[in-house]
Amino acid sequence: MQEIELSERQQLIYSEIVWEAIGPQMMDVGLDALLISEDPNRKIPPRTERTKYEQMFHIMFPTLQQQVVFGTGKGGYEKYWSKKYTADFYDSKEKIDYEIDGPEHESGKHYLKDKIRDIALWQVYGISVCRYTNKQIDDMVKKRIIEVFPDEEVKKCRN
Repeated sequence: MQEIELSERQQLIYSEIVWEAIGPQMMDVGLDALLISEDPNRKIPPRTERTKYEQMFHIMFPTLQQQVVFGTGKGGYEKYWSKKYTADFYDSKEKIDYEIDGPEHESGKHYLKDKIRDIALWQVYGISVCRYTNKQIDDMVKKRIIEVFPDEEVKKCRN
């Protein structure tokens, strides 16, 4: 997949969006918890905030409901291996759950659990699931910046 190139000004805007996305997280767990440490035994506090990519998605789509919990109903644990599922973002009008997935969801048990979860949400609630990778969110933000701040306007701003 080809990397999306941004002009200097567009890169500055992108950096501001990323800062907006990670700022609350840094305040919550501390800057040191987000930086790479030489100490392999250092424990990082459990995640209480959204990931950088979830925050970026929220900046682009602020009206979507966040962290909406759906129960799987009676017998749901036996059928779907879970009593409830939490949607990252939910559009109640369109009945779409938007999930922002890291690389661990591309294969293995996370991938299989996601498929079961998608089936459960569809069968129990008629909810479709739309999954985005972190890379897709990153590209989505960059494309939107390019759309809003095309190079021609950037050149005008420099003069």
